[in-house]
Amino acid sequence: MKHWIRLYELADELKALKPWKNLYEDDVFGIRDPVTGKIGFVSFMGFGGEHYAMTVYLGERALDAFFELSENNDTMPPATILEIPQLHISFEDRDMLEKKDREIIRKLGKKYRGKNAWPVFRAFHPGMLPWFMDDTEQQSMIYYMEQALDVAARPDVNESLSDKADPDAFLLRDYTSKKDNYIWKDTYRKVLFPPPEKISFSLPSELIIKVKSLPIANTIFEIDFFITMAQIRTPGTRPYFPYMLMLVDKKSELILGHEMLDPSGGLEVMYGKIPTVLLNILIKQDIQPREIHFYSDTLDTLLTPIAGKIKIPMKKKHHLPSLEEAKVALNKYLK
Repeated sequence: MKHWIRLYELADELKALKPWKNLYEDDVFGIRDPVTGKIGFVSFMGFGGEHYAMTVYLGERALDAFFELSENNDTMPPATILEIPQLHISFEDRDMLEKKDREIIRKLGKKYRGKNAWPVFRAFHPGMLPWFMDDTEQQSMIYYMEQALDVAARPDVNESLSDKADPDAFLLRDYTSKKDNYIWKDTYRKVLFPPPEKISFSLPSELIIKVKSLPIANTIFEIDFFITMAQIRTPGTRPYFPYMLMLVDKKSELILGHEMLDPSGGLEVMYGKIPTVLLNILIKQDIQPREIHFYSDTLDTLLTPIAGKIKIPMKKKHHLPSLEEAKVALNKYLK
């Protein structure tokens, strides 16, 4: 409980300070975590008065994903936020708490009342259900919250977030170690966003041969790969949201095949399974379509090598009408 005691103390300080009154969600600054040595980027939510939270996006790639989602929130699925690694504290109504949250609060002797009053700490692992922080994540969150409060409490907080000499540089709270203490200081640096992680996959030659031998039909298939809101909970493991690869006939709107995939081994590992899954679905259909349409950037990366092997044109489209209808029906069923 030692970490939880400090975390809830900091949560009370955060709620009292109300940094979201002065800062927008995109007023981001960095903090180097002494536990991992990596940089987390802090964002406060609540300026609109609906949801009060502090999020720490873990690393430059996570920050890049957050900015992309913010700039394209009208076109990107809201569930995209679940794919961004982050540590998160929000203030919720009591009915949003899990049993474990209530047990921790009771053991700490804390009392909360009313709307948006109950602190909820969660770790977001890509594709997984937001879940309780482990011991290392709790210790990291303590450092993040302590330094975030230091920044947010400054009278000139808006001015200190940017470097006057370089407006593209971010404020970074960094440290030097002295015996058992950390000496914290402000620095400014530009963020270099790394390229997307490479997805490794193989194309089994026996499946390629089978697909190439199939007759070609005068039809178009639409394909998409997306996260579902069905929760898979197994005792002793972190719950996850399964992903689905779905193939639909454009003309008839019939679902030709689908496969649920588990993200718990990592998104890139899961993505690497998609080419083989698609080849198996085509073999079960016993035909080759005239074309396959998709609109996902991830599928673009994965399908291009397949197209070169099986000679089925793969075309990126802005809209997949038949597949969208199938997704709506699926979501209604899952709800």
